[in-house]
Order: sequence, then C-alpha cells, then structure tokens
Amino acid sequence: MSPCRLGHSAYPGTFVLGCVLLYCVATHARAFWNSRHHLASGKIPHSRHHVAFVHVSDAPVMSPAATAKGEADLDTLATLNLRLYCERHGYKYIRLVVPSVPDRSGVWLKPMYISTVIREFAITVLMDFDVLLRNDDIPLFDLLNQLGFKEDTLILQALDPVDEAKDPPNSVIWADGSRVQQANTGFMVFRQHDRVLDILQTWTRCPDDIEGCSFSKHGSFRDQLAWNQFIRPNLTNTELVLAPCETANGYGFGAYTECRGEIVSHWWLSKSELVDLLRAKLLNHYVTQDIINIDAWVID
Repeated sequence: MSPCRLGHSAYPGTFVLGCVLLYCVATHARAFWNSRHHLASGKIPHSRHHVAFVHVSDAPVMSPAATAKGEADLDTLATLNLRLYCERHGYKYIRLVVPSVPDRSGVWLKPMYISTVIREFAITVLMDFDVLLRNDDIPLFDLLNQLGFKEDTLILQALDPVDEAKDPPNSVIWADGSRVQQANTGFMVFRQHDRVLDILQTWTRCPDDIEGCSFSKHGSFRDQLAWNQFIRPNLTNTELVLAPCETANGYGFGAYTECRGEIVSHWWLSKSELVDLLRAKLLNHYVTQDIINIDAWVID
C-alpha cells in the first residue's frame, strides 16, 4: 500500500494532494532548520540560495541595449556579466544603489552599506566593477575552497602587489613597527556573523573614531588604507584569510606580472581592456534584449 493513501480509496486524489503538501511543508521546514543550524555552527550552508554577489554604486544601471550599440560603460557591463554568472549558478545578484556621502569619498560607500546585504545572506561577495571571475563554470563554493575560505573564516580578500613607488604605497607599517603588504578591498567575501557586522561598523567609523584615521575621509583608496592600517591588525588569521595576489588579484599584464589573477582578476590599470573583453563576451547574449530585470536595492 502506498504510504500516501493511508488506506483510503474514496478520494484518492485528495489524499495524494494532501501527502504532497505535507511533504513540501516538511521539506521546507527541514531546509530552514538546516540553514539556521549551519549559520549557528559557522558552517557554509551548501545551498546556492544563501549566496549574494554585490556591486555598490551611486548610479543606476544602463539599458542592456547599450551593450549591443557599444555604448555601455564598465559598470553596466560588469553588472550584466556578474548577473549572468549568478543566473547560471542560482545565486542572488544585487546592485546596491546608495546615495553619495557629502563628507566622504565615494570609496567609502562599500563598507558603509554592505552590511545591509550581509544581514540577509549567509555568504556575501562584494566586488568592484573592474573585478572579474576568470571561469564562469566554477561555482562559488569550489572557488572559495581554492582560495582558502574555511568553515571558520569570516572574511576573505586578496593581497596587493608590493610597490613602494606608489603613492600611497602598497604596504603599511603597523603600530608594532611591522611592515605588511596591503590587502585589496575590491574583492571581499563575508560570512553572516555578528563579529563581521562589528568589524564593518568599526571600519566605517574609523575616520571619526580612531586617532590617526581622519586622513582617510578623502582621496582614492582611502577606505583601503584605513582597513589595512587600523582594522586588519585587530583580526586573527582565522577571522581574515588573505588570498595570494597571483590567484585572486591583478590580471597578469603590465608592471605587475606576478599578480596574474588566476581565479579572480582585478583590472586596476586596464579598465578599457576589460570593457572590450566584456563587451565582446556579452554582445551575443544581449543583442536582442532591451530590458533586463536587475535587482537594485535602492537606499535613500
């Protein structure tokens, strides 16, 4: 006897439908409990629906039709490309549209607003528009395993190349006198955790609350300098994992050939080349589409 029929035959359709509904409720309840259990234990839920990829911007996305006409800018091309990756693997793509901040450089928008997403997803991947995943076939959890993101890791980012000729340089001197290579804030992976939210709040408040950090309010890469100078020294090797530049930063051209970006590339100095690459990649997909639904979380 089928367990769903429960010995009744007068209304088999009704009982079968009831069994199906009970099964669905039980399945969703079990999935919900498992997700909360994984979050509480610090483990990554092996479910694509717990993952969000995020771009932060104070500008709206252009129409995909602009891609076919060769008019799309880097922000739009990167948005469409990352959304395709998320569609392919079942992740959530979010274009976080936020207001500019009068007393801060625009680079501070990322740490100021990314917590909005982190509170909603087990794993949040924050990417600059000039960051590119090298292989669209690789799911995020395989990518994270390759980069060293473990069950107890809270944050992952990539190291920058050392270049003392730059102003500011790619290294900082900590209070204990040690010189450390900078980590790049253009690609960061966050686990949903209260400690992460506290770290982000401290980072955001750094120019106002931490002595010596006020310089970082204005100028390029100042959020990154504040992070490396004042936030990183207080993080453990378990909380923060630093991926090598050769695997998760750079793009293998120009002066920084040691940073090949084999898994995650970052086209800091060749944005125009990245525009050409993405335009060619996306042309066929969007050539006939005028409208695409981008999930933009607009913060007033």
